[in-house]
Amino acid sequence: MSHTPSPWLIADDSYQTFVYALNENGTNRFDLSVRRGYERQPKHGEGSRTSTEEIQANARLIAAAPDLLDVLEKIRARKHLELPASLWIEILDAISKARGVTP
Repeated sequence: MSHTPSPWLIADDSYQTFVYALNENGTNRFDLSVRRGYERQPKHGEGSRTSTEEIQANARLIAAAPDLLDVLEKIRARKHLELPASLWIEILDAISKARGVTP
């Protein structure tokens, strides 16, 4: 199965950050939300809550994922590019990870 096509968008309200994609009719096709955790304090040993800035950074990364995968696949298609072997391995591993394929 293929992933939900881009663009993936980001929105915030007072409690959470949303990442979502709309279909051609403008209705939700994919959505994900992350609560900011204001409803409780962390318990002893749990560490601190995730900051709003970190949640928003994660949302931006998630929203960029389809575009990043597309770029990596375009690079893979241009096999004549002279890149170090280690970089080719990283590119192929990242594509496999995104596609859910074990190398």
